[in-house]
Amino acid sequence: MILMKMESDDIQEEGHEVILKQLAYTPADFAALFGRSQVWGYRQVYGGAVAAKEIGGRAMITRDEILRFMKNLPDFKGRPTKVSD
Repeated sequence: MILMKMESDDIQEEGHEVILKQLAYTPADFAALFGRSQVWGYRQVYGGAVAAKEIGGRAMITRDEILRFMKNLPDFKGRPTKVSD
């Protein structure tokens, strides 16, 4: 089961585990894993939702941090539906 929307080949599925191919991602690449904008990725870093490391003068989010972020996301409850009589 793949938990993230992807438009590239950065994620593989192996059994029931999601495998990210890179060791670290820029905030823009992190955002792309979730189908979101680059601004969203930086907001997650600066808001403290995801921790970034400085690697070569760039903010990078490790694979382990991305998996931790995903585990802490709330379950999607969906919209309540009306029950017709």
